[in-house]
Amino acid sequence: MERRQPSPQEGAVDAVGKFTPHSASISKNLPKTRAEAEAMLKKSLDVKQTGPDTFTLGIITFNTKQQTLTIPSIVNQQDGLIEYALVTESGKRHESLFYTKARAEQVHLACLLLGVTPSATSRFAVEVTWKKHGPEARYSLAELVLIRNMPTETGHALTGADWTYNGSYVGGEGFAAQMEGSIIALISDNAALANNPRTDRGNDKIHFPNTPLLPAKGMPVEIILKFNLPSAP
Repeated sequence: MERRQPSPQEGAVDAVGKFTPHSASISKNLPKTRAEAEAMLKKSLDVKQTGPDTFTLGIITFNTKQQTLTIPSIVNQQDGLIEYALVTESGKRHESLFYTKARAEQVHLACLLLGVTPSATSRFAVEVTWKKHGPEARYSLAELVLIRNMPTETGHALTGADWTYNGSYVGGEGFAAQMEGSIIALISDNAALANNPRTDRGNDKIHFPNTPLLPAKGMPVEIILKFNLPSAP
């Protein structure tokens, strides 16, 4: 199976294969340092308290006691190569398992308010849930991604349950995760808010959706980030 090509509405692919979403040309006035970015986020994004430990930020909800963050999302594809587990609506959807209408900057601010310190050793777990007949479906994100050396292989799910919250970076045009719409990457991508810590992250041709476990394309799911894990050594 070949990776789906992006439409002209999603963005453009240059001569060397680099995809640039249209959102990358929108925000030219973002701050230039992480400190400036985080100060701007805390000032400009509207956080509402809904309970003693619960808050909303746009469509995102988070719980400071449980150290969880819930992102309403949508199944983006059930087959074909993928390089991302989650992107924004204007991100690299042609190669992502899920997408969300939340903004990357909102996800990052919620993580900061949970006390997360972005680093190469900041680990968290991810669960994906959705409604179905009978009990609610609930899987770790790793279970929903297969490793295949060839598209025709059965493959096997990712091992382990944790992911790395590196928090993206601030470049010449602003906050990279917001510009590119990348939230959870399967391949190595320091522009994404979170990355795959496994060795398979170095190969962009082996990740596929675990189709039998997934709901239909376009179905709503909730992606839950759990930060009450010890940091990696």
